[in-house]
Amino acid sequence: MCNARTGCQPVPCCAQQHAARLGGGGRESYNHTAYLLAQLPEPPTLLLFYHIEKTGGTAVMAWMVRNVQRKTPRLDAAVPYSETTTFMCSQFGAVLGGACVPARPRRPAPTGRDRERLAPTPEPKFPLTICNRHGAAPLLGSDAWKRARVAVEFHTPGVQAFYIGSVEPALPQLRELYRAVGGRVVTATLVREPVSHVFSAWYMWPPVQSNEPSATRLPVENFTAWAESVEAAQAGLLVLEKPGVMHTRFGPMRRGMHSSDTTQGKRCSILPDARARLARFDLVGVTSCLPSLLRAVEARLGLQPALCTARQRYRLAANGSLACVQDLARPKRRAGGGLGNDRLLDYSPHNVPSAIHAGDAVYAPVHAWRWAALRPLERARLLELT
Repeated sequence: MCNARTGCQPVPCCAQQHAARLGGGGRESYNHTAYLLAQLPEPPTLLLFYHIEKTGGTAVMAWMVRNVQRKTPRLDAAVPYSETTTFMCSQFGAVLGGACVPARPRRPAPTGRDRERLAPTPEPKFPLTICNRHGAAPLLGSDAWKRARVAVEFHTPGVQAFYIGSVEPALPQLRELYRAVGGRVVTATLVREPVSHVFSAWYMWPPVQSNEPSATRLPVENFTAWAESVEAAQAGLLVLEKPGVMHTRFGPMRRGMHSSDTTQGKRCSILPDARARLARFDLVGVTSCLPSLLRAVEARLGLQPALCTARQRYRLAANGSLACVQDLARPKRRAGGGLGNDRLLDYSPHNVPSAIHAGDAVYAPVHAWRWAALRPLERARLLELT
């Protein structure tokens, strides 16, 4: 997508993305492929992906992006969580209602030098724009969704709260909008085995002092003590404690990821709400079976099979089906020897970078804690907490 914050003009931005998708292929062959694909009946679709922290959601988002950047793209846009609210409000503001009206804090009118410092931020010069996957032309206007296949990520507590409080209640209206134009809306999320999820969160966000340099800081408590504060943490990423606030928190840094104080000792109180929310998703995947979720998403969205490799392209067969044929243009290779734009990323969630690194002082003491290192009573307590 064209990022409004960068001031990217829609037309040259989409032209640049189109050129990048060529991936070393000849322009004539790509335009021919685009023409053939344009003839296929492809109704608009909207994938709403609720990304729970430390479940492998970044690998799902990478898969979405690859489906936009492929030489034969299957999606028009993959909206990252940083742009989710802007996109949803620009396209579905009438349905989402008050959630898209920015709050204006009451304060005295600024005077003198404060007037310039507190002046409202001007609207971005260029709005968020969807680029047509079949060519270089941007899809403009508040009804661009009618002509696009879009995947949207809901990640981080603020955006997740936006989904739960505003988007989920409006799903019946969104589905009706898409149904009226022959399209569909699909909601999906990913969950992880709870003990594995807690260990992954410990490796990513160990409790440390924020004012200490990363080269010397150490955990302020050990794993078993910290684990007492993550009671039903994964369930808390599906439930609001109050409007706009999730049950599971990520700050301050000295506490790492932790459950809200109201959840402590009351995990059973939020489990029914978390289970009910999972039941409302069209698709719920498990981290250890991530490829199965992606195949189910493909089927629900009606995406054309991703059968063609980087050395191939689509061709429309006589019976109307798609087939893969060899592309004479060699795919461009990167400096490290890897393939260019058409190389599909690995599904593995283990490729997601960690917040701490081997050079940090906190790395060794954090990674020393593993399931095998726990004593029987500690294992039993962790199972109880999760």
